[in-house]
Amino acid sequence: MVVIPCPLCEGNVELEDDDFGLFACPHCDDEFNWEKEDLNALIKVRKLWPRLLLGAITFLVLLFGAIWFVVYQYAVGMTSFQG
Repeated sequence: MVVIPCPLCEGNVELEDDDFGLFACPHCDDEFNWEKEDLNALIKVRKLWPRLLLGAITFLVLLFGAIWFVVYQYAVGMTSFQG
């Protein structure tokens, strides 16, 4: 079973894995064509999301770590200043 967004109304449509051809959307009653190539593209996009999410999380951890380090060093420098 695969859940795809209707290309016309974006409502979720459930199809069997091996169903291809012309379908009527249960939400908007318009017809759309679903091809095997569409399924392959959907699978590639779904495999890409975890890698993008991991990259974004890694970037944010490094960014906030660098900011924390700079702020910490500034705070240590301010408390040890004897002037």
